[in-house]
Amino acid sequence: MTSTPPWSVNETLRAASAHAHAGNATEALALFERALETNPNNADALFNLGTLALQLDQPERAAKHLRKAIERNRNVAEYHLHLSVALSSVGQYEEAAVAARLALKLKPRSAEAHCKLGYILGEQGKFGDATRHIQRAIAINPKLAAAHQALGTIHHLQCRVNDAMTSFRTAVMCDPEAAEPYLAIAKCLNYLPSANPALIADATHRWARLLKRSPEHPAHANEPAPNRKLRIGYVSGDFRRHPVAWFMESVLRTHNRGAVEIFCYSNNRKDDATTERLKPLADVWRPVGALDDREMAALVRADAIDILVDLSGHTVGGRLMVFRAKPAPIQCTWLGYYATTGLPEIDYIIADRFIIPAGDERHYSEAPWRLPDSYLCFTPPDLPVAVGQLPAQRNGFVTFGSCSNIMKVNLGVVAVWSRLLHAVANSRLILRSHALTNAGTGDELMRHFLAHDIAADRITLLPAAERAELLATYNEIDIALDPFPYGGGTTTVESLWMGVPVVTMRGDRFTGRVSESILSTAGLPELVVADEAAYLGKAIALSQNPTYLAELRAGLRDRLERSPMCDASRFTGHLEEAYRGMWRNWCAARETAA
Repeated sequence: MTSTPPWSVNETLRAASAHAHAGNATEALALFERALETNPNNADALFNLGTLALQLDQPERAAKHLRKAIERNRNVAEYHLHLSVALSSVGQYEEAAVAARLALKLKPRSAEAHCKLGYILGEQGKFGDATRHIQRAIAINPKLAAAHQALGTIHHLQCRVNDAMTSFRTAVMCDPEAAEPYLAIAKCLNYLPSANPALIADATHRWARLLKRSPEHPAHANEPAPNRKLRIGYVSGDFRRHPVAWFMESVLRTHNRGAVEIFCYSNNRKDDATTERLKPLADVWRPVGALDDREMAALVRADAIDILVDLSGHTVGGRLMVFRAKPAPIQCTWLGYYATTGLPEIDYIIADRFIIPAGDERHYSEAPWRLPDSYLCFTPPDLPVAVGQLPAQRNGFVTFGSCSNIMKVNLGVVAVWSRLLHAVANSRLILRSHALTNAGTGDELMRHFLAHDIAADRITLLPAAERAELLATYNEIDIALDPFPYGGGTTTVESLWMGVPVVTMRGDRFTGRVSESILSTAGLPELVVADEAAYLGKAIALSQNPTYLAELRAGLRDRLERSPMCDASRFTGHLEEAYRGMWRNWCAARETAA
């Protein structure tokens, strides 16, 4: 808005409410703020400001206004409830729980408040209390889609994928026009052996179709010169201690600054030492966590970015709604997500021949652009963790292991791993995962192995650990086992870096093929097998050849680091060739249109 008429406070508030009702959140926000200039004690205006800030994905701004509203009037449950939403959005779960409980004190039969408190408790790992509150919300209002969505999320956090699917499908039945449950279903489907790429893609495309209609995209003013220096923008919420950073660091370091200028749009909620190490590797570093989608899109457009690259997809910290505004003429997704984004505004998905083989293009709203080696480039960790002696040589028995997310260890995986433990006498299994920090998850997993007559003393369950300790876990493992149909990625390459071979089964979806991409690029395609029988055969054969395992272990880190998997100059050259090809396609299309 360029100017505001000299209306009365009530007229301004009515106009603001009309804009809010019409979905014009930014205009409504400006009018509510103007009303507050005249009457700063108007609690309803402050509440509306907070609500609109939440709609614009500005939780810090929302919390500020909502706290002020509560100072004026502490007896409105909705004020506390919305404050809990804002605080939980930025990870302030203790304060968010207090706000939700205050809302319930004022309004004990608020299904929404029970639902929100349950969600917050789930994020804190208090799954029992979380489930009780969400089930109370459902008892009060069985048709509350958000409650079924929250219950599904709790199940998902507990690695109970089938239960999560049931809740998400119920949420869809309660509100067929809600987009979020379809996306949750798509994520769950990646873990289910009964699913397939077509189902995963269909759920994601349903999500995309249910989004609010995106505005018309203004024409781009970027100069269509095929060979000029390009401005590349990377968007991520993971420029921090996170696997995305471990695959990005060497790429940022080796970009050819004569050919590209690098902008990093960091949506981190919290920076750390990794962030500080990455910042100087960008030509321009833009913290965008405090910007709403419209403001961030305007910033990208003002920066005249030629190719905008999403590094988060549908994971926490992603900014896909910015990509819907099409602020750059070319947009692609890479690295941080494991399937289609479903957005037609994203032109390309950067891939390779392993993760998206010929014929799989139909499962993506983006056009695959395949790199010649892997689509990943690993930055070896700068940590003093040496490769140890083969554990079998000192233990007298073989130890299998996996540091994958336990959600990937479904009943079929348990069955195959149990057969392996029975086939290899006196062998052991080590599993390490963040989910195993919760004792209930470990107990349930152990029951599944016991059902296959695997004694508890043959399995070691370990909780989350800092990266150095996590890597040291591989010094207790002889052979790593990849779960299926959702296999490893970071865990696979870290295992190789620690000298441990990984047995993987080629999957039917992106998530089941990342290990194949890594192992093939590292020169170990023989570790990729086609079915369960071959998987068992390969693991058994390796277990019977300790001399080979010891020799492989001694040289595997060096072999990995000298392979294309860690050759940053080679990889980044291929990536820049991809960007240049995308750009030339756009320039040619502009010339044809002209």
